Amino acid sequence: MNVPVRRRLFFALWPGDAERAGFAAHLDDAPSVGGRAMRADNLHLTLAFIGDVEVARLSCLERAGAAAARVAAPCPMIFDRLGLFPEARVLWAGMSRIPPELCLLQSAVAREVAERCGFTLDPRPFVPHLTLRRAVDASRAVILPLMAPLAWRADALALVESSREADGVVYRPILYWPLAGC
Repeated sequence: MNVPVRRRLFFALWPGDAERAGFAAHLDDAPSVGGRAMRADNLHLTLAFIGDVEVARLSCLERAGAAAARVAAPCPMIFDRLGLFPEARVLWAGMSRIPPELCLLQSAVAREVAERCGFTLDPRPFVPHLTLRRAVDASRAVILPLMAPLAWRADALALVESSREADGVVYRPILYWPLAGC
């Protein structure tokens, strides 16, 4: 058996079954833009994409996740709008009001991953979202439909592995930390 020496990892909020079912109902929103719907079991909110990580450095990410989770409170979120990243050709679900708890958690994760573990993260501003469709035709996304509000109270931080399998890319949480608050 081949033991991987590198793993493709990211920190995320991982919805429970009820929230996942609610988000899955939106996977076919805006079919006029084409593209392909995300797998319902892959839906998540990325906080920090790390990339390919040597397995030997995983323990540092474990400590970073634990430290970040200690400073952030559970995060109530209301997803109530659809958006588009035209250049990435991505249709997403997002929030009209971004909770401060979410910003605090994302900032803590980014700081811990950079300062404690020495990883360089994407410098673009954090735009919290759940990807619903990929490879959309942005030129056809003139008017996006309204999204029925969907509440999600995230209460744990997850370290997630991305792997390519026969049926496509699969995301699997490998560690969780409860959000403890300040």
